[in-house]
Amino acid sequence: KHTFGIFKGKPLCQAKILFSGDAACIVRHQRWHPEQILEETNEGVILTVPVSDSTELKMKVLQFGSRARVLEPEGLKEEIAEEIRSMARGLGLS
Repeated sequence: KHTFGIFKGKPLCQAKILFSGDAACIVRHQRWHPEQILEETNEGVILTVPVSDSTELKMKVLQFGSRARVLEPEGLKEEIAEEIRSMARGLGLS
């Protein structure tokens, strides 16, 4: 399995996500991908995984809310931000 999630394909990028608080505790004990890298920081843990399709990764990031912050790639940051804006509009908050 070359990339994260159920979507197959060549890795297009490496996604880096910083998890903090209780999310970091959870992620430290999870195996998201055979080639994942976990890096401890003062803020929590940075998870790096190869990605070919961001659909499933976006769902995983969003489930942790503000305790997950996409560091790379820029395109994934933008996708997550747009999803959050869309959610806020759906709640009448925009």
